[in-house]
Amino acid sequence: MTFLLAFGTMWGQTQFWVDSLQYETTSNNTVKVSDAKSNIVNANIPAMVTYNGNTYSVTSIGDYAFGGCSSLTNAGTEKYEINTSNLSAGVYYVAIKTQNGIATEKLIVK
Repeated sequence: MTFLLAFGTMWGQTQFWVDSLQYETTSNNTVKVSDAKSNIVNANIPAMVTYNGNTYSVTSIGDYAFGGCSSLTNAGTEKYEINTSNLSAGVYYVAIKTQNGIATEKLIVK
């Protein structure tokens, strides 16, 4: 156990919980979601999280962060709504640009 503590300290990684999500530092100012409470139903992943007075950017989700969450029905990040009231019925393509690239999604207006 002492070896594991020393290993964690050597790499400078810190793990902490905020609400139902566990975060792990990936640099001085970034974290990833590394775990979640098993009874979580909705996981709203924020863009930023604050712990012990430090604010971190949430930049990724660990491979098995939600592995034990059998009740999870929604895991998302920031949500945006598009007002389609002025659009005619039809099929539209929406380009979503982030720091990681561009994704194109189909939008159907009825």
